[in-house]
Amino acid sequence: MNVSYYENIEKVIWKITRNFVRDFEEIEYLRSNITSIKNFVERSKIRTNQILEEEISKIPAMRFAKNYKSIEEGSNGIYILSSDLHGDLNFLKSIDIFGMYFLCYKKIESTITLESCIILFPIRKKIYLAQQGKGAWVQRIADNHEILSKRLRVSSTKDPQDSVSNFPASREFRKFANFREFGCMLYDVVQVASGKMDIALIEKQDSHFKEMVKIFIEESGGTFKENEISLLITNSSLAKDLAV
Repeated sequence: MNVSYYENIEKVIWKITRNFVRDFEEIEYLRSNITSIKNFVERSKIRTNQILEEEISKIPAMRFAKNYKSIEEGSNGIYILSSDLHGDLNFLKSIDIFGMYFLCYKKIESTITLESCIILFPIRKKIYLAQQGKGAWVQRIADNHEILSKRLRVSSTKDPQDSVSNFPASREFRKFANFREFGCMLYDVVQVASGKMDIALIEKQDSHFKEMVKIFIEESGGTFKENEISLLITNSSLAKDLAV
């Protein structure tokens, strides 16, 4: 396993994970008051960003980017741009499918390159990593803190009727009858990248979300399509008969 800068930010990810685990357990005690839970979740998200900024600033030649403009205006080095929490309603309801991603950019003079991307699902203790031109992996953090790594590959399913998607059958996708909903688009991405789900139709977010999806699917051997409002991710066999 050799993902750029991962070793440098591993401790930061661990600290974020511990913060989320503690807060996730605390939500169980706030069940009777939905307003208290919402406020608690918002404070948890703020704490996470504070931890990120504080810890990344301690790493030589690495900087925390509040937005892409701060990278454009900054000096040479490695920048970590984090997403908001995905699946925050699941977090609110004590469902463990939620996470966030981190884009790792390298800046040299006026050239900014996306080097790698990391997706964290803290309660499930899983970290997904993709590096441009070198593939994608999932790392599961065992109870003894041992990291177990596995290469990500999209499925080889060819028949739409045998496939699993994240949407129910419709006029446009009438052959796709088997679907699963997780309440977290980020989770749909890693399910397709790991071959557990065959196809996902995802609402378009900002340009950084698109970059994250693209690097994970392509480095897992999959196909990425888009239109004005949606991203479609799948394997090359199923993609032949699909359009978005």
